[in-house]
Amino acid sequence: MLILSIVVSLAAGFVPLGGLCSFQRTFFFFPFFLLGYLVHQEDLWGKIRSLRKTITIPIILVYFTIICFIPNFPDSMLTGSFYYMSGLADWRVMFGLRAFAYLWTLPLTICVLSVIPDIKFFQKNGKDTMFYLLYHPFFIWIIKQLIIKYNLPTNIGAIILYMIANMFIMYWLNKVTLFRFLTKPFSIFKNKKNVG
Repeated sequence: MLILSIVVSLAAGFVPLGGLCSFQRTFFFFPFFLLGYLVHQEDLWGKIRSLRKTITIPIILVYFTIICFIPNFPDSMLTGSFYYMSGLADWRVMFGLRAFAYLWTLPLTICVLSVIPDIKFFQKNGKDTMFYLLYHPFFIWIIKQLIIKYNLPTNIGAIILYMIANMFIMYWLNKVTLFRFLTKPFSIFKNKKNVG
């Protein structure tokens, strides 16, 4: 299933859709959602949590340094939000970048999961990653417009504050039934059936 999801994700790069509600980004992360499901099904969570922090934290810091300080680092290596035929480069190069992005992001994903505190707040919200993925681009677009209009700072500290504000807003939006319904319509009906 995981291999098939990667094949589908790579093939999605040929579909000329993107934009704010990014088709490309959603399909790029599809294998990661499936991987998260498999981690719990195969009981691999304990093994990930047992990784030594003296190894995982330095790896995260290396990624952070590369992303923040390499000039013009392509954010598509983290989001996969590009269409092969966009004209930015030869489609084979774009295809290769998307394929390499899986190898690039997997170690970071595992390391981040290993250092996240094992508390109920993260466990509860971790099940709603699709909600955060689909809705956070709207907030990012709004922040970009505000930065341009009001000349807001774009240094590392400001970006971290924007990210925290983004997560806070997403957390509260996740409590609105309508927004949850749009991302998980069947689970809403299932929950109501269980309550009844």
